[in-house]
Amino acid sequence: MRGLRLLHVHRDFAPHQGGGGVARHIHGLATTAARLGFDVRIVAPGAFLAETEPGYEVKADAFGGLWHHVGWADIVHVHGSRNPIAGVAAAMARVRGKRLVYTPHCYYDDDAALKRAAKWLWDRTVERRLLAGSHAVVLLARFWTDELRSRGLAASSPVILPNCVLDTAILSRAAPPRRLEGDPSLLYVGRLDRVKRLDDAILALSREGLTQAVLHIVGRGPDRDRLQKLAAHAGVAPRVRFHGFAPDAEVAAMAAGANCFLLPSAAEGGPTVLIEMLLMGCNVVASDIPANRAILATAGWTDGLYPLGDVEALAATVNDIAGRRMPPDVTERTREAFTWERRTLLILELYGAHRRPCQSGIVPAVAERPDAPLNERVWFLGCPVDLLDSAELLRRAAAAGRGREPRMRIEGLNVAKLVDARRDPDLSWALRDAELVHVDGKGIALGLAALGVKGERYAGIDLMLDLCEQASRLGLAIYLLGARPEVVNAAAERLRQRWPSLLIAGVRGGYFEQHEEAAVVDAINASGAAFLFIGISSPKKEIFLRDNWERLAVPVAMGVGGTFDVVSGRLPRAPRAVQKIGMEWLFRLSLEPRRLAMRYLRTNAIYASLLARAWFEKRMAATKARLP
Repeated sequence: MRGLRLLHVHRDFAPHQGGGGVARHIHGLATTAARLGFDVRIVAPGAFLAETEPGYEVKADAFGGLWHHVGWADIVHVHGSRNPIAGVAAAMARVRGKRLVYTPHCYYDDDAALKRAAKWLWDRTVERRLLAGSHAVVLLARFWTDELRSRGLAASSPVILPNCVLDTAILSRAAPPRRLEGDPSLLYVGRLDRVKRLDDAILALSREGLTQAVLHIVGRGPDRDRLQKLAAHAGVAPRVRFHGFAPDAEVAAMAAGANCFLLPSAAEGGPTVLIEMLLMGCNVVASDIPANRAILATAGWTDGLYPLGDVEALAATVNDIAGRRMPPDVTERTREAFTWERRTLLILELYGAHRRPCQSGIVPAVAERPDAPLNERVWFLGCPVDLLDSAELLRRAAAAGRGREPRMRIEGLNVAKLVDARRDPDLSWALRDAELVHVDGKGIALGLAALGVKGERYAGIDLMLDLCEQASRLGLAIYLLGARPEVVNAAAERLRQRWPSLLIAGVRGGYFEQHEEAAVVDAINASGAAFLFIGISSPKKEIFLRDNWERLAVPVAMGVGGTFDVVSGRLPRAPRAVQKIGMEWLFRLSLEPRRLAMRYLRTNAIYASLLARAWFEKRMAATKARLP
């Protein structure tokens, strides 16, 4: 992977000179990639050429120099929605056969009719092509899949990679606090633009509890004159201070001396400044829009959210938050989720895969390490797989159930799930987050073997039954969630007959609405179960587990799909001989042809093509390696 050449393209790049969140995102990503051994170059017409940059080049070139830079690169990563230079660079990358990665970051809608029409036309031509034709489309949070759909767009190869910052850069900004005037003192840092809705923050200064507050605004932009006039009209101009651009160290000192940071925006992609403020321990109040909520909910600071555009709620939230001291766990959660230092594996997957074409999904763990030992996670056609033998897998799960090892989510990987995860970012993200992903399907085991990797199959139903046996022997309780009530109750009765000493702490059908999830989680926690088996179809069970994992108290949770139908006796399991030759899917097809025929035809065909391509590329790479 060392020496792989990575080109970033954006319209401007001045991460330390007020260049905005996208520039800081690119800087962090480029710095981390350079530390991982990539050869990184950033090209932007509006680039600020610092004397030194940490490990990467910066070129202030416009359209005329792009052809040369794209030719230099192995991977071309373009940034920014509705960005002409990104569109041109992407077209050149396709012509020159380069791997293309696209991060739209955010979509800002303008009130001006002419601009709205131009953006509408761009979205239905260039933007649609970028999203469909890139080898990977980086979305900063899961909600962006719905946002794209609402705009009539879709990403063909989405990858969830949250916006992050460099933790080392935040730590290096430690400076004595600069006490800001105001009781409370309020801080905003960012571009001055209508979409940021600083109007709401200015109007809030006249509300109860904030009549002595001072709003300090750091940043530049076209909205400054209008905001100054608004402050004068509202009678609060002396309490609105415009500081213009401020260097990072000065911003850090101001954050340390402020009572509260405000972000009242109407639209954000994954605001960098919000992450930075949380890492610096500054209390945050932000509009409750998807991007802000995605960050604050992960950090555990949702008290700082208020309804967008509600000035009274903004004032009330500031009054509630400004006098608090941020708990240390908020900063630590932010550090864990939103720093580049903690995301190196995702970066390696995103870029390392592109030594081989991304469509094949081959990543270094498999393509470059065919002799990977057991008990190691590898990436196979874009999905994680833990190469555990059955004995070790069972031991870890049983130890976690007894509280002797960390809690774990267990997911099984089969052909259908692998194919679906390549198109469904929610499912893909849930698999990546799972603590253990085992080889569930024979097709996965055969595919790994074709690429020279040993992966022992442990069918989900066998693992579940083995864990039930362990639970009965150790006196641990289980909880069954999923299927229709009559099916899951029948499954519970069959398990009791097989192991009379098995403790079944609870049973619940799997058909419930999203607003009922909290009650379901509470019931599971109250049961005291050690093992939770979820018999719900994919991707619902994976997403349920991922979204509720922090609230669940159960030590081990495992998705088992349609296993309850077999355990209950409603459906027979394939004979042992059929299982051994890996043809259980054909047996299930014979039982439910109408439901499964098209699904198996689609997923098996896609999987076969992916595997064939990966195998061919592996052979070609081996041949090239032998050439003198």
